[in-house]
Amino acid sequence: MSFSLGVEQEFFVVRKKDYEARTDLHQTGTALYGALPPHNQQLSDHYYGKINDRMYDILNEAENELLRLGVPIKTKHK
Repeated sequence: MSFSLGVEQEFFVVRKKDYEARTDLHQTGTALYGALPPHNQQLSDHYYGKINDRMYDILNEAENELLRLGVPIKTKHK
């Protein structure tokens, strides 16, 4: 019998103007409140959808920095 253990860390990209409008984000560094997703978008559309070019560039920059630190990224999703 063998076991495999891995760590998972998520991060979220927020536009600066949206970040500044959220008191919880800029005062605590984390989301303290939110809203339910629009109807029929609870998972597939926003989670597994195609990553747009701008976000792909941001993810590649983050991946390069993490790889420099010795942390590989195996999964990317929207």
